[in-house]
Amino acid sequence: MTPAALLLDLARHLGMAPPALDAQGACGLVLDGDLSMELQVLPALGELRLAARLGEADSDNLQGILLGALLGNLAVSEVGRPHFGFHPASRALALCQVLPLEALDGAALATALRCVADAARATRVQLAGERLVH
Repeated sequence: MTPAALLLDLARHLGMAPPALDAQGACGLVLDGDLSMELQVLPALGELRLAARLGEADSDNLQGILLGALLGNLAVSEVGRPHFGFHPASRALALCQVLPLEALDGAALATALRCVADAARATRVQLAGERLVH
């Protein structure tokens, strides 16, 4: 399935307008009106990357947050499990997942998006409660 066909099928399953990929194969979307996500299609690598924004890391505890994220990644190091990602310029912490592109259709991608979104919402609440992100 081509990336354009995959996104069209995804949009059909989510009941939304099809997102358009930029020159890097990425697009942003807001799931259920409350969660910013980024999707990037990398055909040369045969993968699709999802990232759900958790918030901006608290600069007063950045070292501890990054250490916690690294340890969290070790705990969920199984293939296919969401993991933490960090964007240094914006200090944004995200929950990420890499999916094999060949196994995806719109229904499978919609399910994966929902799973990452659910995990991100729960993680975001926990991190905000500990004042680690805002």
